[in-house]
Amino acid sequence: MEAAPAEGAAAATTAEPELWQLHRTYILAPVRGGLVIIDQHAAHERILYEEALERLNGRRGAAQRLLFPALVDLSAGQFDLLLEIAPQLEQLGWDLSPLGAPTVMIQGVPTGLRQERPGTLLQDVLDGLGEDTAAGGIEQRLERIARSHACHAATRAGDVLGAAEMRALVDRLFATSHPHGDPHGRVTFVRLGLEELHRRFGRS
Repeated sequence: MEAAPAEGAAAATTAEPELWQLHRTYILAPVRGGLVIIDQHAAHERILYEEALERLNGRRGAAQRLLFPALVDLSAGQFDLLLEIAPQLEQLGWDLSPLGAPTVMIQGVPTGLRQERPGTLLQDVLDGLGEDTAAGGIEQRLERIARSHACHAATRAGDVLGAAEMRALVDRLFATSHPHGDPHGRVTFVRLGLEELHRRFGRS
């Protein structure tokens, strides 16, 4: 008489497919009938862009406070721009205190972002906006802020991701309104079907 399968074995049959990170750049996800290859930066950028737009249009994002506040010296142009868009940065979840040109104290960053170099991230977001943030009206201005925030805050190629991080990124990507592309129009994933694999390996 055969023994009943162990609880762990039964659970394994219903577990979600395992994900793999390739060259610290792509996430490989097996799906029915093939394989999906996800660009981790482009995917995270799409996620952060839509979250940023949601926050800028009403739902203020929470800030995760830094254990030790960070001081950053901005250029004159960066400092003026920060003062101009301070309300929008607060909506995104930044907790900033200008101390007098050109120094800013960062007490918190948007929830979910890595905190290793908050000053550099803030400078990159400001630089990504360009000089004329008022051109085109409020909707275009918010879109530019969201795009710069997403571009510079997203996971980079070369970042090591754990299993839970990869699973969360995949799930969040396919919960967005436009999972196929990032805010710049680059594709976020490609699907490779079994038929293509069979063809390449000469299977009938």
